[in-house]
Amino acid sequence: MVWRWAWRDRGALAADRGGGSVPRPAGVPEDPDNTSTLVTTIPSVEIVKKQNGPPSVRAGATVSCTITVRNTGSAPTTAAFTDDLSRLLDDAACDDDATATSGRVDYGEPVLSWEGTLAAGGSATVEFSVTTDRRTFGDLRLDNTVTSPTPGSNCPTNHPDIRCTTHGTVITKDKDKTARPGPQGQTRPGVRQERPVDARPIDTRACPAEPRKQDGQGNDLTGADRR
Repeated sequence: MVWRWAWRDRGALAADRGGGSVPRPAGVPEDPDNTSTLVTTIPSVEIVKKQNGPPSVRAGATVSCTITVRNTGSAPTTAAFTDDLSRLLDDAACDDDATATSGRVDYGEPVLSWEGTLAAGGSATVEFSVTTDRRTFGDLRLDNTVTSPTPGSNCPTNHPDIRCTTHGTVITKDKDKTARPGPQGQTRPGVRQERPVDARPIDTRACPAEPRKQDGQGNDLTGADRR
């Protein structure tokens, strides 16, 4: 993005974009013809994040993501981004396999980060993957957003556009979704908690043993009434 300022009429500057006037900036000398030009280049960085494959995956599946950073400006620039994976890691584990076609990529749980220099029109691609839990404890959502501190980026921290966010879901059977017990056995609403099995022994004998009987002379009379 290039802004061109023209100083005219005793130190007034008219912006080519947006109109109006601003004071002559420091460093711009007075011109005998009352006309000077100051050209300022602002970096333009486009970031696009995609979840590869279908948006809904089964528990235990591997999900790969691609983040592309492109310099759409007319001059080289240094760009960076961070990708907080917290909203993924309640349902998945990072495979710690991130790669970048240029620049440097790092992962320190739960944040993936990248930084590099891009030529005008150049780009870098970062890829990584997560594997969803087989027995999940989260919200079954795979939503997350990449942000960038680079001026001119479309993914600023306070207001990233839709290209900076991916959405996904984990498909699982109800019986597979259990919750970690909370304080005093509480669980999250809508999540089933497994109950312990009653471990008391059960008497499986068809007939309990008959008490032994004896007469006054010590003879065994057990079962005598059945003869």
